[in-house]
Amino acid sequence: MNTYKFLTATALAFSTYSMAAAIRVEAEDAVPADDHKIETLTDAKASGGKYVEMGEGDLAFTVNMPSDGYYTLYVSYKLPTDRGSKTQNLTLNGSSAGQVTFGVSDDFKVLKAAGKIKLKKGENAIAIVHSWGWVAVDYIEASEYEATPWNS
Repeated sequence: MNTYKFLTATALAFSTYSMAAAIRVEAEDAVPADDHKIETLTDAKASGGKYVEMGEGDLAFTVNMPSDGYYTLYVSYKLPTDRGSKTQNLTLNGSSAGQVTFGVSDDFKVLKAAGKIKLKKGENAIAIVHSWGWVAVDYIEASEYEATPWNS
């Protein structure tokens, strides 16, 4: 096989490979119907123009995954400087998955909430359960897990 054909075949193989698209669920879709501790607010900077102020409530996301596998979970949020950082509990399909600490940020930012979680094909329940509460959450996003350095 000549070098040109090898490089062309290799380039085609890499160009057709792509990871599955990230699955995003808006926080306003995760508010339990009977939870009056949570407030949905508007902000042009939020995804979809809305976000949720947790207060002392819990967010219950339903995430439909295309396949069984390991995923990284991200959360878009903001937490005004005057409130200080807040820690919340994370559950996956009813089991504790540890805690997430939200640092202060006056603007929306994306936080890696869980580096490697196992989700099943189909419906998964992901909850942010208040510990301190009082975090403004825009959305969660699950993407295929990729090994990266701890601090990335």
